[in-house]
Amino acid sequence: MPRLLTTIFLLLIFSQSLWGQDKIKGVVLDSISNTPILGALISIQNGDKVVTDNDGVFVARAPHQSLLKISSVGYQPKQIVVMSDFLTIHLSRQNTILETVEVVTKKKSRYRRRGNPAVELIQKVMAAKAVNRAGEMPPMSKYQKRTLYGTEVPKNSLIRKGSAKHLMNNNDQSVFTGLPVFPLSLREQLYVVKGNKKEELVDSFFVGFEEAFEDGTSEIFLSQILKESDIYDNTIGILLNEFVSPTDPLFAIANYHYYLGDTVVINGNRCATLSFTPATQKSRGFTGTLYINLTDYAVQRSEIEIVLTQNVNFVDRLRLIHEYEQLPSGRWMKNREEIFASFKFHDLFSKIYTHQAIAYALLPSDDYTPSLIGDRRLPLTRAEGELPTTLKTTRQQLGFKIFEEGMKLFTTGMFPIWKTKGGKERLEIGSIRNFFGTNPIEGQRIRLSLSTTAHLHPRIFLEGYGAYGTRDRQWKYSGTVRYSFIPKENYPMEYPRHDLSFTTEYDLFPLGVSPGIKDDLITMIGTSGFSTRSYQRRHQITYTHDRESGWGITAQWRYVQDRPAGSLVYQQIKDGGWLQSIPDITTTLLSGEITYSPGVTGYKTRSGRKSALQRTNDHITVSLRHEYAYPSKWFGSTHTFHQTTLSLYQRTQLSLLGELDWRAEFAKVWGQVPFPFLSSPNISPIKIEKNSFHLLRPFEFVTDQHVALHATYNMRGLLLNHIPFIRHLELREMISVHALYGWLSNKNNPSIPNEGLFVLPQGVSPLNQTPYIEMSVGVGNILQLFRLDYFFRLTHRDHPNAQLRGLRFGIGFAF
Repeated sequence: MPRLLTTIFLLLIFSQSLWGQDKIKGVVLDSISNTPILGALISIQNGDKVVTDNDGVFVARAPHQSLLKISSVGYQPKQIVVMSDFLTIHLSRQNTILETVEVVTKKKSRYRRRGNPAVELIQKVMAAKAVNRAGEMPPMSKYQKRTLYGTEVPKNSLIRKGSAKHLMNNNDQSVFTGLPVFPLSLREQLYVVKGNKKEELVDSFFVGFEEAFEDGTSEIFLSQILKESDIYDNTIGILLNEFVSPTDPLFAIANYHYYLGDTVVINGNRCATLSFTPATQKSRGFTGTLYINLTDYAVQRSEIEIVLTQNVNFVDRLRLIHEYEQLPSGRWMKNREEIFASFKFHDLFSKIYTHQAIAYALLPSDDYTPSLIGDRRLPLTRAEGELPTTLKTTRQQLGFKIFEEGMKLFTTGMFPIWKTKGGKERLEIGSIRNFFGTNPIEGQRIRLSLSTTAHLHPRIFLEGYGAYGTRDRQWKYSGTVRYSFIPKENYPMEYPRHDLSFTTEYDLFPLGVSPGIKDDLITMIGTSGFSTRSYQRRHQITYTHDRESGWGITAQWRYVQDRPAGSLVYQQIKDGGWLQSIPDITTTLLSGEITYSPGVTGYKTRSGRKSALQRTNDHITVSLRHEYAYPSKWFGSTHTFHQTTLSLYQRTQLSLLGELDWRAEFAKVWGQVPFPFLSSPNISPIKIEKNSFHLLRPFEFVTDQHVALHATYNMRGLLLNHIPFIRHLELREMISVHALYGWLSNKNNPSIPNEGLFVLPQGVSPLNQTPYIEMSVGVGNILQLFRLDYFFRLTHRDHPNAQLRGLRFGIGFAF
């Protein structure tokens, strides 16, 4: 997520928007629905140009008697003379090929659904969806082009005159404003799509200003927020949200107002023009036009835009266009989709403009393999075609080279110290985010990491770190050698994975915190006061194999020598009940894990399939893990036990009602185990984590069998959007529940004297079948970025030193 936020920030640094003084004010409305028109261009007689905002409002410098020209895509242009300080302007929708035109002037009346010809027409469309929508398709090619543009750079800007001037003088035109935009990156992908909708990438091309310092995060970001859609679906997924489709038979008629317009001819077919808008100002959905084939009531074309008065962040305009063609079977196949989006992250920065186009075509034969050279279904614009040349010229400038190196460090936290002749990183230092930390045992902690990339060797990877504590005066280290059976493009974790690794390490670990996040900056801050830690020496061999079908397996052997530190002490019960201090616990373990995640997206980034941006998969993820500890004279381990964990996870889009994240975990320990291997839930003492508890201390409760449930409901302003004054803050309601139910069996309960058990440290207690439950209520979207939750305990409130309530914060990028 930090890389995502900083990558987005990079796209904004090219310029700043300029504003003039207010002279006149006006609003531009749709003449049919009386709704605001977003992004209408106001051209003033003096040469100035302004664009309407989310409410259709504009301000400009224009004296009385001056001429204004108003235009917007899909509307007939209009000219007016300024006669007052506030103007209300109505634009009529533009239809190009008219067969019959009937103009009827009526007094505005209350919208009614019963007896409304427009509603009757959309109901016929809904009833015919199953018949009209294409089913099993023959093999097709799918061409996708996505171009990212910068906008609004003043002619006298230092940036335009500096090292990026060649890039910025290569212009296209925005469909929203008609103003120049300059391409920053271009990505083309060509797929073969089989009948089961499985896409096989057969050709691709990418060029972009960010390729020198970006690890694929921006591509993931754009592919998820600009997700391909279909007007025939009941919901349309865009901007990591689900919106009600205007053809949804369940919610659409209640959520939208429909207006019947002119009859037009499209590709020789008579089509009715059906406009629609959200029923209320805060209703989630689109405004736009459907072109309905009057022969079979199929949608032949759709032009829709998101209404931005409904708590949508960072989006200035977003338009989707779908086009369909009729197959010999009589069904309709989508043959083209276009998305135009303008993103605005702050008034201080210019907007980012994006155009994504997708075109489908039937293959001439089943064994035909298309290529970009012969099967580019949509032509490149002049600016897109010249982008490789302009980027090459720009990269030769010293200022841009310094910019690239600085942004590489800023976005990834990694600093290259050895490169190829082509500028690709072979050896990197980082991440700078865990360079410094502090805790009661180590004092000030300094850490330095090194790692190699596929540009040193595509199959063999080395990574490791060294750390030193100023108080304990001990060196810690970690080193990993990884061999990938699949050659990698850049990073070892690229999906899919098939690798074997060996790791050896010695470090200090906080009790109850996942080893994988112990050096995360926020985790280090939150656990800086924890003195229950242990020094652990680990050796492990891990085999990982992820398949594109969604199946994944992991097998691991581990050796762990655990020595308590700080306030943590290990004491073992001996025969007769006396206690013996144990200097360390040595364990050897074998484990295996099977994961099934259908619909998972394989990302070729540093994090692979575990990327924090894995947000569009709404299928359930299942993971089953079993661990076996066995005695070994060779390694000095004596403990024997089994542990099984089953976890289920799903993110569910609830359309109008928001989003629900939930995770369930079932775990059981088989046999008598040392205290540190008892089950205890993950904790997060400062930062909101969906799969952690926030008011528990480390190992406050232990079990050897438990069920845990975490659920977070994001209402997305379902209530707050309708409260006067508060709705203007665009806050989003958040509710979460975290519950743990389990117990400690007699064989592992030290209060029932059992020889060989470890005494539970002070402050650690068995859960003993009384469920622990904590809840939170909070608000997200604070300043469009932050979340603040108030957590409170519902049970175990009388537990010694229990934290009953507290505030926790989160940072998240959401539209």
